[in-house]
Amino acid sequence: MKPAIRAAAVALPILFAAQGASAEPVNLLFDIIGPSRSAAMAQALEPWAEEVNQKAAGLIHLDVREGVTLANFENIYDRVLDDAIQIGWGMQNAVAGKFPLSEVPAVPFLVTSAQAGSVAFWRLYKSGLLDAEYDQIVPLATGMLGAGGLHINAPLKSFEGLNGMKLIVAGQMQSQTIKALGGTPISLPLTDMYQGIQRKTVDGAIIGWGGVRAFKLQQVAPNHVDITVGTSISMVFMSKTKFQSLPPAAQKVLLDTSGEALSRQYGIAVDTEAAGIREAVMTEAGQKTVTVPPADLAKWATKTEPVVQAWAASRKNGAQAVEKYRTLYAEAAKEIAH
Repeated sequence: MKPAIRAAAVALPILFAAQGASAEPVNLLFDIIGPSRSAAMAQALEPWAEEVNQKAAGLIHLDVREGVTLANFENIYDRVLDDAIQIGWGMQNAVAGKFPLSEVPAVPFLVTSAQAGSVAFWRLYKSGLLDAEYDQIVPLATGMLGAGGLHINAPLKSFEGLNGMKLIVAGQMQSQTIKALGGTPISLPLTDMYQGIQRKTVDGAIIGWGGVRAFKLQQVAPNHVDITVGTSISMVFMSKTKFQSLPPAAQKVLLDTSGEALSRQYGIAVDTEAAGIREAVMTEAGQKTVTVPPADLAKWATKTEPVVQAWAASRKNGAQAVEKYRTLYAEAAKEIAH
């Protein structure tokens, strides 16, 4: 072998090795939308990102961003599909027409625990019943936003219902629930709730305690009614195309560290935060809370059951989704109790 050829033969493996050693991990923008840093971010999503970065070092790196600079509630789904963001946190009901069955946690007077609700929804997704809705993405976790209580700018006038009240809601079932109870549902972006209540365009909102603090609603809606008028589900997700483009070892780390365990941790964080927020808010001046008597609450549930049935009838597999979710929620709640 000539010296030049021999030198090239020796140099090529060294060059390839050097290239492999210097290869950078794939950077994945992980965008968590929110007006402020929540417990779910601090206690579930950020620790998860750190765990992924440790276990997938050299393969992928999750670059966590928070706020609405890169995306908002209305466009994050499309931003993920377009690969402008690689991992997103968003709400299914903000994506018009794409997730009809994923509204099922909005069943009134059911979800009281975000932990049970998050786990139950993840299990519902894993059952395959929702596959048609998640055909473009790979969900990595599902997180309940907290049971939607009633937060209003004036005391509740009667336990007979919500007659004449204009309330901000999330999703169709909450909207119909408020109608059944005599109120008028209003659709506003989460970031516009404070001004809407402050200007008396609306009387209040159906939202969990985490949302109350995040959007400072106690300042404009100091009257709190202890009811659970359904809730909304959120998700951590990737596009299938992007997920499948990752090395198999990176895919495995993402799946092994997320799923039901991350969904549960998300729910625990929401529940813990909600309890703390409620306690803190109720120490502020002017805050009042009332509990609807059981007999009246039973009447409210009777009034809203036709809403649930109509919702189920309007969707393919709707009745099955309601029945399945109620069962899975009861099982998850029982597990927590034990």
